[in-house]
Amino acid sequence: MAKLLFCRHGETELNRLKRFQGRLDQPLNEAGRMQADALAAHIPRDVSRILSSPLLRAKQTADRLSHIAGRPVEIEHAFIERDFGFCEGLTWPEANAIHPHLTFASALESWDSAGDGVEPIRAVVRRVASAMSMLLDDHRDERIVVVTHGFVIVAVQWLASSLSEDDFFTHRMIDNAQWLEVTRPAPGGNLHRANVPLRAG
Repeated sequence: MAKLLFCRHGETELNRLKRFQGRLDQPLNEAGRMQADALAAHIPRDVSRILSSPLLRAKQTADRLSHIAGRPVEIEHAFIERDFGFCEGLTWPEANAIHPHLTFASALESWDSAGDGVEPIRAVVRRVASAMSMLLDDHRDERIVVVTHGFVIVAVQWLASSLSEDDFFTHRMIDNAQWLEVTRPAPGGNLHRANVPLRAG
């Protein structure tokens, strides 16, 4: 049975300041580097591959896991963070103030037409689902680590649930350097969340 272990990258300064990050390519801060080291210490040693989003914060986290697990880091663009468009670099109140012509929550919660550079939820879900299916069907009886981002992991949790689109945000972003495991017992079958998010350290 294939298993995917989804890890959120360590903290960046934008995370600390509670600003939308999206595609902004930020490095880990000191706390994030410590979180990544703690995460690496808790990762199972039987992983066969380590995949990472192309963004620096994910790659830096994956590099620490790679050092411990002895596996090279492979870049997978399907697991890049959602593009938050006009929101990136802003806090929630700042985005509301700067873009009063938009219904801010509606832009972020739109499945099909977010506007102002925000990637629609459906686009995120489709690329993540496609990459997950390929990994789970092509790598049976393997455990694969994927270092990625908060919104991507929300999409993963939704894909492993039976919730409707209206209930997408029932799942909250897990914290930096937390992880969860997803399995598919049979090729082409349903996804299962194998465990709740766990904190490293």
